[in-house]
Amino acid sequence: DPRWQIARIAGSPQSGHRPTEAFKTPLKIMAILSAFGRDATPEWDGLYSAIKKARQAGLPIRLHVGTGQEALQDSILELSQADAEVTQFPLNSLVDLAAEANVFLPQIVHFFCHGSTSFAKPRLELATINDDDDSSIELALDDLLGIRGFKESWLTVLNCCDSAAASEDVHSLTHNLVAGGVNAAIGMKETVSEVDAYEFSSRLYPAILAKLRETLTPLAIGDEAVLDWAATLWAPRKAIEERHRREGRPNAHQWTLPVLYAQLDPFRVKGAAAAEAVRRD
Repeated sequence: DPRWQIARIAGSPQSGHRPTEAFKTPLKIMAILSAFGRDATPEWDGLYSAIKKARQAGLPIRLHVGTGQEALQDSILELSQADAEVTQFPLNSLVDLAAEANVFLPQIVHFFCHGSTSFAKPRLELATINDDDDSSIELALDDLLGIRGFKESWLTVLNCCDSAAASEDVHSLTHNLVAGGVNAAIGMKETVSEVDAYEFSSRLYPAILAKLRETLTPLAIGDEAVLDWAATLWAPRKAIEERHRREGRPNAHQWTLPVLYAQLDPFRVKGAAAAEAVRRD
């Protein structure tokens, strides 16, 4: 039922408290698409399609993409010649990734990569542009919280296996991000197929961007609004469940795999003057 918005609370009022966020257009989204051995092109297609529709509906969006998949990098580079609000960078190292995030300072951060909880160490695993047999970048909790561009985001999406998986002794990476001060994070509490991951993000971003358009575009300078992400999960959860049903593999708990953690305190944004346009020499 879309009226029943489901989320989990992590952290405390102290860990999550920060002042009302001033929003200047455009909305900034950073996507890191690099799951070794998995084609991220369908993930990219779903994300970019949602962004184009949101722009047409009146929400300016700037997109910055990092990938370790050479063919996808070339495709996005070619697209960026026609779309000035899309930029890309190759994944080479954790240091480079942190630098890109800290300069861009996105409101939305999206990861499509492998996740792991082995050795009681929840982490993300990303392949660089030079990797040919495995992922060589690991992002654990301290890495993510130590990167300003990630920690100060409004929402972090971990479309990765086990990113919201917990054990008896260890909280999930998604939980710990929010407990560590990130405003809100979405993760997967089990292993998911890439097809389910594609389906999830292709339905999630239309819902997220519609929510942001409805919330942000009416804001005059100084006006405030509350951003609640819980309602945006209904459509992608439903899509996963329906796909399994269509394929004759109904799974009663499939829709529960995506998990949203949020702070106890509501997240507030206020209207501000538009950001200056980026010069492209």
